[in-house]
Amino acid sequence: MLRHGRALYNYCSRQFLKQSSACRLLHYTDKNHAKIEVFVDDKPVLVDPGTTVMQACAMVGVEIPRFCYHDRLSIAGNCRMCLVEVEKSAKPVAACAMPVMNGWRIKTDSVLTRQAREGVMEFILINHPLDCPICDQGGECDLQDQSMAFGNDRSRFVDVKFEGKTAIEDKNIGPLVKTIMTRCIQCTRCVRKLGTDVHFQPAVHSDPC
Repeated sequence: MLRHGRALYNYCSRQFLKQSSACRLLHYTDKNHAKIEVFVDDKPVLVDPGTTVMQACAMVGVEIPRFCYHDRLSIAGNCRMCLVEVEKSAKPVAACAMPVMNGWRIKTDSVLTRQAREGVMEFILINHPLDCPICDQGGECDLQDQSMAFGNDRSRFVDVKFEGKTAIEDKNIGPLVKTIMTRCIQCTRCVRKLGTDVHFQPAVHSDPC
């Protein structure tokens, strides 16, 4: 498992170096291009080309749940918690990674959006310890907050052959991050953080607690 963890860290570091320039294009603004109009929950907003769905939603005061996204890190788009419905789109899109197009109608609280987020949350909680009352991060945890909004009070996996939660040894990935791997949801924020020159205070990292 330790070898696998090192391989994951090396892989994610290489991907960051390859993708960082591409990711920054989402935040690039060309003053020669006119703004485009999109609709967030029927509210019109003018944005610059390259603006992501998440940024457009923030402009009208709509908060999109997220675990892997951080505005000072490269965009991974792997937690899928930020899924939103776009009218006439075949499936929900990841708000953190998708740049808006002119005329898009984005629905952040539709039935499809809620079902998508509830499905993501169910998968995350399959292997996550359900011990919030005794957890050090209880009451200050993004995962706990989102589980209250999109989770369920019981799992559908209790009546099938299920051998229990995943147990993984904590990994040493440097002095700035203390890992608690039994609580990891594989958001990759820790490995992307270590692959950049972003300066953070040392912290306990249990993804996303």
